[in-house]
Amino acid sequence: MSTGMECEIIELEEDGRSFYILESGSGFRMSDWLDSYPHVGGPFPDPDAAWAALSERHANPGGYSIETMTVDELLTDPVRSALISKALGRPLERSAPPETPVEVAHILFSGWNRLVFPGASIQRTFPENSERHPEDRVREPAQFDVTLEGGLSGEILISAMRNATGTDFRMDVPDESWKHHEGLRPLIAWMIERTRKIYPEDEISIRKEIAAPEGPAHDPGFEP
Repeated sequence: MSTGMECEIIELEEDGRSFYILESGSGFRMSDWLDSYPHVGGPFPDPDAAWAALSERHANPGGYSIETMTVDELLTDPVRSALISKALGRPLERSAPPETPVEVAHILFSGWNRLVFPGASIQRTFPENSERHPEDRVREPAQFDVTLEGGLSGEILISAMRNATGTDFRMDVPDESWKHHEGLRPLIAWMIERTRKIYPEDEISIRKEIAAPEGPAHDPGFEP
């Protein structure tokens, strides 16, 4: 008979190292099981080995979910990363910066679907949620509906490309009036602070560009 306890196996995308996190039953509500002294074990070479070790050490929870993620993605989750560090017996170490630029907007904006600043309201529209499962996770620029003081509203696309030296942001804004609008300053300051928390060693650059109008007339392959 299974216990029905919550159980996750976290697999690190870089090298396949896997860890189990098993509800201990100490929590008062299902939502707080990760904060209530769960059992944690690892590293194991793969998810199957993690499940085999769990089965030897604990009663059968009745099943588990596998969450595959990069170390950077795991570090944005303070609860899970602390548990994995506990299993390792040392702080979780971030991998070396990539030589080839990679999109990290989905990491920097993970867990932040709505931001409200004085004079600005920002709602993420794509990706709508930061899923950890590889088949659902979207590693593309983040898209936002933005409303600024004075009734200015529109769509902004934010790309964050990370390479060996730092993180380069590009903000595609609707038109020239947005490029110097004071209402974007709090968002830019938040982006810088967020990046420094996740990638403290990175140099940061931010540039604003006018978004290309949509339509076949602006398609390089279109001939009128």
